[in-house]
Amino acid sequence: MHEVIIAYAENAYEDLNHDIITKAEDYYVGTYSSFQEYADDCADEMLNVKDNSFLESYFNYESFARDLEYDYMVCDVSNYQVAIFSKC
Repeated sequence: MHEVIIAYAENAYEDLNHDIITKAEDYYVGTYSSFQEYADDCADEMLNVKDNSFLESYFNYESFARDLEYDYMVCDVSNYQVAIFSKC
């Protein structure tokens, strides 16, 4: 988690202090292989998609991820992953 907090502070252009650590912990969503993976999970949950769903073939996952990313801070971390934080 330490690496994730440092990535948050760097992307927020803030010094590492108690307030920024608290913000990072509060806004932390998770670590994923890509933002697209996170967005796909969100879309599937919202659409309640099961394997081979009819609705899934009509939903544009890439566009959804692009638009959703405006509401999040995405920070690169080790192992080619990203840490995702809400902007609330």
